[in-house]
Amino acid sequence: MFEKGDVIVLLDARLAELGVLDRYSLRRGGVLIVNAERGDPRLAKVLSKARASRVFIVNATRIARELGLVVAGWPVVNTAILGAFSRATGLVSLDSVKRVVVEYFGGRLGMLNAEAVERSYRETREVVVLSVTLP
Repeated sequence: MFEKGDVIVLLDARLAELGVLDRYSLRRGGVLIVNAERGDPRLAKVLSKARASRVFIVNATRIARELGLVVAGWPVVNTAILGAFSRATGLVSLDSVKRVVVEYFGGRLGMLNAEAVERSYRETREVVVLSVTLP
């Protein structure tokens, strides 16, 4: 089944290699948010399949590791991705996301996750996608 959405979030650029962007695509004007570092060779593949109007990247993995948001050796990127979502879409404010994260996790863990949201928001960058049609 082929689905179209307004926003697609890849928690890891490797998901494109598994065919996620073959099964799901974006509607015109859609937003793709990718957890990847700049220069990641997988980004070219992601961008070629994205068919998105706007593509944003953030290295949520690095942010999670630097803040110690790691469980069983795996960086937990979900709250960092919320910051990228806020920045890329404008559908929810940074302050709202941070407030909810602090309330949900509480204490030190809440503050660390709010920091992940904040850093991700600041570090999220839009990627210019060039579409070239050859004769």
